[in-house]
Amino acid sequence: MDNGISIFEFLNEIEKNPDSNHAVKKTIRLNEEMSNIEFKEIRKKLNLTQLKLAETLDLSLRTIQSYEQGVNSISGLAAKVMRLMNTNEDFFKCLIMEERNEKIHKKSG
Repeated sequence: MDNGISIFEFLNEIEKNPDSNHAVKKTIRLNEEMSNIEFKEIRKKLNLTQLKLAETLDLSLRTIQSYEQGVNSISGLAAKVMRLMNTNEDFFKCLIMEERNEKIHKKSG
């Protein structure tokens, strides 16, 4: 993924251009709800703690716990981002770097 494009722009491009991104959407099932089991498996595969994932996705720890316990359904942006992180190493690295840069900026500001 080009570092010049934001995560949200990348997701919007996929949504706006279904023909050019049909294979991507089909392969990673972007529009399907995610099960709590799939969510937890992806988190573990990426070697992230619940807290680190919460920080990376800018969600609360309680939200991540609720997803994994099956209390809250996982659809929309959370499901899309998890599937993209699972299938696209560049996307995952970009997300992690954004989260680190935000922490550095907050500390220095």
